[in-house]
Amino acid sequence: EWFYPYYSLPTVTEKEDTIDIFKPGKYTITYTIPKSYYADNNSLTYTLTVKDPNASLDVTSGTFDKYNSNENNKDISVKLDKGKYDLTSITNGETVLTKGTDYSVSEDTYTFPISYLSTLENGDNVITFNMSGGTSPTLTINVQDSTPIDAGLDSSETIFDKTMGSDDYDDVLVKLNPGSYSLLSINDNDYSLVQDQDYTNKENDYTIKKEYFKNIDEGDHNFVFKMSGGTSPQFTVHIVKSKDINASVTPTSATFDKNKNSKNHKDIQVLLDPVVYQINGIKNGNYTLVKGKDYSVKENKPFVENSINKSLDLGNLKELSKSNYNKFSILDNKENIHSKEALKNKSNNLNKDVFNLGINKTSYTNDEMDDVLYLIRDDYLDTLKPGTHKLTFDVSSGVDPVFTINISDTTKKKDDKNNGKNDGKSDSDKKDTGNKSDGNKGGSSSSNGGSGKIKNINSGSKPVKTGDYANTTEAIMFILIGLGLLCYVAKRVNRRN
Repeated sequence: EWFYPYYSLPTVTEKEDTIDIFKPGKYTITYTIPKSYYADNNSLTYTLTVKDPNASLDVTSGTFDKYNSNENNKDISVKLDKGKYDLTSITNGETVLTKGTDYSVSEDTYTFPISYLSTLENGDNVITFNMSGGTSPTLTINVQDSTPIDAGLDSSETIFDKTMGSDDYDDVLVKLNPGSYSLLSINDNDYSLVQDQDYTNKENDYTIKKEYFKNIDEGDHNFVFKMSGGTSPQFTVHIVKSKDINASVTPTSATFDKNKNSKNHKDIQVLLDPVVYQINGIKNGNYTLVKGKDYSVKENKPFVENSINKSLDLGNLKELSKSNYNKFSILDNKENIHSKEALKNKSNNLNKDVFNLGINKTSYTNDEMDDVLYLIRDDYLDTLKPGTHKLTFDVSSGVDPVFTINISDTTKKKDDKNNGKNDGKSDSDKKDTGNKSDGNKGGSSSSNGGSGKIKNINSGSKPVKTGDYANTTEAIMFILIGLGLLCYVAKRVNRRN
């Protein structure tokens, strides 16, 4: 039989200093009391919850994406348990956030809107809840931006010149930034360029081959880089054809003397700039010169064109001779080739002159050809007759450059047939005798003051030439004939008397 007690069970009050020994959490506490006549239950049980006096947040991190189509493009909310302290401010670094603009509060829930999160820099942003005491909890927001990036090109247009040898006759290079997408094709109107045939790609550096441009019409061509998404960038190539550039030679003429003692009896140097053309040979009229016999190629190296010749003075010429170029040559105004080693020795004697400077290049395109230095051998030149000879350099395209050689022969030769005597030809048939007498003028004789001496117009210490003896003999004959006529006239007069 149960009896209700006449008094209630005792209450229990825990002192604060006793509670402080518990760590934050929930605890079940049971008190045991003496057994009473009035009740069998002699224990009292209750739950004790111990809270941390410091403030805390229900979450400590979050993710925000600026791309409006991403699932993380939304507000971020957290709950704040203030503990036994008060919130004084919310900061992001040193910036104090504004309530109502940067965040809103509903009871213990704090919400950061998209409008504020979109202004944050990509990466981790630490939001601090500053409390009046204890620790200040933080919320780390990782901001991302998965917004797709459109593809782009490093340039929008260029020029291609279909004239071989021009500065713009070259492959066209353009760099692609694919962004968030991948390239599907490169289109020129309805035609899709074929990789490795029309263009190449190396790490998004796209090279459209010049062979492709050679076979399409002049005008503007818009190349569309078709991407897997987003915007497909365009690249415009202005295709033109300038005036043809022809091969050339430097110098354009030279002199050769067949006299072996002459300073002009030597190999002739001529520099050929073939531009981009093939060299088929050298012709003198119908005769094709033989390489190795009639001419040779001394060196094969590029030279700076005449239009950009450098004027080198003594100072920078010395510096040039100390440069790191492996090889170079200088063609001076006397058409002499100087090596780098020679310059070191001769630079002190060189004055301010215009030089054609040649420097070895490190690389060339397939169609780029070096200037070629030819030596026309004196053995071949000795076989040519005195006069003007035009050597034609046969190139594969354009105008063939012509090199003119003026050949003379100053060799002195003796006339074996006359051996100093008159060859029987009249004075009118002789040329370049170098000497003439006054008695030859008009075919009449003359004397110098009646003395009968012949006046030589080239008077001096020069020796008398074969032609002078002939003129003197004729003059004497005329004088004798004149004296004979005078004697004849005198006799006739005496007979009459």
